[in-house]
Amino acid sequence: INRMATDWEIHFRRALNWVEIHGGAAHLYLHSWEIEHRNEWEKLTRVFRDAASRKQFVPITNGELFNVATATK
Repeated sequence: INRMATDWEIHFRRALNWVEIHGGAAHLYLHSWEIEHRNEWEKLTRVFRDAASRKQFVPITNGELFNVATATK
């Protein structure tokens, strides 16, 4: 998915592209102190805007994702 991306923005955008084509969930895992330390708030905003612009995506909380993943069929 990430094709060796070391930058988290590129990595996550590639994950979004993968999910858009194949389905699934893209999970962004960062700490606010890391964003602050690296002064990457604008980068985070760009990623959020990109994800929000993909109209076929459905936002889901971690709890909702857990429920979907553990539901019996």
